[in-house]
Amino acid sequence: MGVFDEDRSIRASMLKKLWVSEGFLKPTSTGKRLETIAHEYLMELVDRNLIIVDKLGSIGNVKYCRIHDLLRGVCLKEVEKERFYHIIGKSPSVIDNEPRRRVVFQNAGSRVTSEVSGSLPHARSIILCDDRKDFETPHDFRLLRTFKAYDRDTSSLTYDYLLGEYYFNFTTASGLHFLGDVFELVNSRYLAVRLHRDTGFPSSINLLWNLNTLILHSQTSADQIWDTSRTRIFHGLGHGHVVPIEIWQMHQLRHLVFMRGALTLPDPPSEMVIMENLQTLRGAKNLYLNKRVVKRIPNVRKLHLVYDWEDMESLSELKQMERANCFSYFQCLSKLESLYCRINHDCDEYLQSISFPQSLKKLKLSLDDSYDLELVEILEKIGWLPLLQKLVLHRGTFKTGKWDTTESQFQSLKLLQLDECEGLKNWTMAESSHFPLLHELRLLRLTELEEIPSEVGEIATLKSIYLEHCSESAVESAKKIVEEQEDLQGDQLDLHVRVLVEENEKRMLSLRSPNFKVTVRAQLRSLLPSIQD
Repeated sequence: MGVFDEDRSIRASMLKKLWVSEGFLKPTSTGKRLETIAHEYLMELVDRNLIIVDKLGSIGNVKYCRIHDLLRGVCLKEVEKERFYHIIGKSPSVIDNEPRRRVVFQNAGSRVTSEVSGSLPHARSIILCDDRKDFETPHDFRLLRTFKAYDRDTSSLTYDYLLGEYYFNFTTASGLHFLGDVFELVNSRYLAVRLHRDTGFPSSINLLWNLNTLILHSQTSADQIWDTSRTRIFHGLGHGHVVPIEIWQMHQLRHLVFMRGALTLPDPPSEMVIMENLQTLRGAKNLYLNKRVVKRIPNVRKLHLVYDWEDMESLSELKQMERANCFSYFQCLSKLESLYCRINHDCDEYLQSISFPQSLKKLKLSLDDSYDLELVEILEKIGWLPLLQKLVLHRGTFKTGKWDTTESQFQSLKLLQLDECEGLKNWTMAESSHFPLLHELRLLRLTELEEIPSEVGEIATLKSIYLEHCSESAVESAKKIVEEQEDLQGDQLDLHVRVLVEENEKRMLSLRSPNFKVTVRAQLRSLLPSIQD
């Protein structure tokens, strides 16, 4: 924990991946996944008050944690005593000849030269706390197992989830890597880097026979990056990357994550290699799911996929017909717990066949330009998922204008978010038992919704309602819900409503009360810092 800067909020999932890759965790006779063991260790440290929970996720999981300054000081003393890792500060210089197995660059300058990095031939782990540094990788780092040169929480892109807007910090075009250079680290277990816009995947990827975590951050069209002469701005093209077919031979791979871009995976070869360790696949574009593919990734737990019909149009009619059923194969992934699927440009026929596995706990569907599909039909399928705790629907259409929730559906749901779903006017609930565990309700840009069902206020577990750019009548119905519950519970009320309105809706500021917060978008922009997505 002393690796991270003082007062740093540490992403728990990243911490656990590092523990696994560093070999700190060993398999047990019970057959538990290493990630499960890592989570148990993390929670044990939390229970002992050695690690502080900094932020919970939407379903109550530990998303960020940190360590107390005094305990961090103890860690650093133990590090020096045990020679566990070596910290390089603001002015990196050539390291002495003593072998350094783990090296951390904290607050170092903007460039780590090959002369400095070349003095670390015995390093097993190199961690850069700032991913905007240029790190010149020498060609003799054959022993390196962990190279962490990217961190999504220190990236220059920030996103305000309330405003729904991205903010970009101007940085030098530094800290970018070519995959050909990175993949020469043949003993790597953990690689996290920011990619140069002109890089590509070499076919030698399968030589990384021990790699279990690969995290790549691509430049996109939204990036604004100064060139080295600081005279002009480049706009990243945001082109996708085609992964060589050899990726299907990497049976040790556990996490393949592609941030801010898209990976195109080829169809697997005919010879069967089961990627039984793969648990995370993020950023894949137009992944064609069929029997052969799902058999290759039987234990995947997290999928983040993008589908674009414009790219499909170049396929033959036969290929299009074959791929129209690919969403039905989600149900074959019996270990899948988290699914994010963004579907662009009229892929409605794909959605007709969509089926979900019973194991699903988190689901986000982003349905851009899907006008012919009735959202109620999809919600009918989703509602019966027994373990589903988080549901986010972005766009799509309620063609009848109605949503009548059904008894015994959504029995485990804790968070429901409807974002820019067109056509929804009437939402009815017969009783509060329809969402018995709901903690948080988020309604964004539902301009036609007439009111929130009063039964929502009777859900005993409900803590928060958030409305953004919704109809005035929907906001007033939320106010009525709060007032009714205040009458019943008085000062014991644990329900809070937050409303974000536009400049021309300032009249709704009159609805404010201790449990009912109303904020004008322009005011929020000046009050809140940007928040990392």
